[in-house]
Amino acid sequence: MLKKFFSKKQKQEQSQQKSAYIPGTILDDLYSGSSAGSAARFLDYYRGESIVYTPTNLILDAISSIDIIILDTKAEKKENQYIYDHKAIDLLKNPNPFESGELFTKSMLLNYIVTGNAYLKIIGGDQKTRSEPVELHCLSPRYINIEANNYDGFPETYQYSNKYANDYKRASVNKRFYEDSTGNELTQLRNVNPFYNYSDLEGLSFFDAVESEILQYSAANQHNLALLKNQARPSGMLTYVGETGPGAASQLQKIKENIRENLTGPDNTGVPLFLSGDYKFTQLSQTMQDMDFATLKQQAFNSTFNALNIPLPMVSSETMTFSNMDSSKFAFYDNAVLPLLKQYLSFLNYSVLSRYDSKGLTFSFDPAGIQALESRKIENALTLSKLDAVTDNEVRTAIGYSHLEQGGDVVYKPINEVPAGTDISTQNQQDTQAKSFKEDELEALAKMNRCKDAQGNDIYSKEDLKDNVVKLFK
Repeated sequence: MLKKFFSKKQKQEQSQQKSAYIPGTILDDLYSGSSAGSAARFLDYYRGESIVYTPTNLILDAISSIDIIILDTKAEKKENQYIYDHKAIDLLKNPNPFESGELFTKSMLLNYIVTGNAYLKIIGGDQKTRSEPVELHCLSPRYINIEANNYDGFPETYQYSNKYANDYKRASVNKRFYEDSTGNELTQLRNVNPFYNYSDLEGLSFFDAVESEILQYSAANQHNLALLKNQARPSGMLTYVGETGPGAASQLQKIKENIRENLTGPDNTGVPLFLSGDYKFTQLSQTMQDMDFATLKQQAFNSTFNALNIPLPMVSSETMTFSNMDSSKFAFYDNAVLPLLKQYLSFLNYSVLSRYDSKGLTFSFDPAGIQALESRKIENALTLSKLDAVTDNEVRTAIGYSHLEQGGDVVYKPINEVPAGTDISTQNQQDTQAKSFKEDELEALAKMNRCKDAQGNDIYSKEDLKDNVVKLFK
């Protein structure tokens, strides 16, 4: 019943939306209210517009530099939580014979950021038998069309049409996976989409809310480029001030030809026009409308970077200072890099790691291994050490150091601390008196031990001294 909504005309419209992006066609490319078929358009933005390419690559480079490891949530000791050697980690480092692990990660996240969708093809292994996969491939959203199920409206088939068409139908065992005729599986990493329904089964691009700014930026670039290519505006203008004669029309035609042939293009910019006759020279300057394009481009630039939570001091010299660089770097990782990495790792947990004997295991990363956060890590460890609430080994773990075998798990307290509610002055006074009394008694015992008779024999026996010591410390 719901298939009636997918008429032939609607599919043709979606196909037309996947046409190549042509800079400057603003009205044709404005957001139509649906994410369906927008993957190709946003991928072309990434290729053709710097305000999409630059912020995306900033995040991709940061994430690809973080090593993916496995966290053992059931480990008894914190130092044994991280696993660096596992078959699943090896697969992510070498996903297939044609690309490295870094390139594979960048491809997946590039598609996810730019289009809101990333598609993972799993070769080998079986979700039903929980067998281990052999290869991982990233499929481009540009060539994928999603068909809804007749009854529940969720994806029923993913149609991948690059050079060779292939359909991935919903699996019977795990409905989050889709299988082709050879048993290979496909799973989708999808961004949130408030319009998600049977006719719009794709995620929303991270740049969707700023698409108009992207097009404005493109229009400003096209305008400036057109000024360089096609402007026929000399640095001055000669105006005829004499009487109009019979040769005025031919003279006007000559002026037009000179402008077209000798003043068009960047090499001729600013060249004045000289004609015969009675003329006067008028200086021309840039109009305010031309000046507005610089402001327009800056506003579009700021909007696209804000859409990905990238602090402007990291990329803009106007807002960059020595004092805010560290805080901007921390905000970049906290708000842009790490949340996206956690989403990606969560996706890999159920699509890849679940096929291994992974009870209690999850893909993760070691915060201590992120070099960009090294200074904050040291500051946090210094703060912890001053609290007297953690052990030395816990502080060493926070900065990525190995544990001490002896004394590292002891919490040390200052020796002069007393319990709350104790009268410090009275207690000190009692301690001082008792200390003075014991010192005097010990000095007296020492003198008794040194006392000897004329023959050099001890006057006080060891038993006498022992009895006095027992009485003193009783």
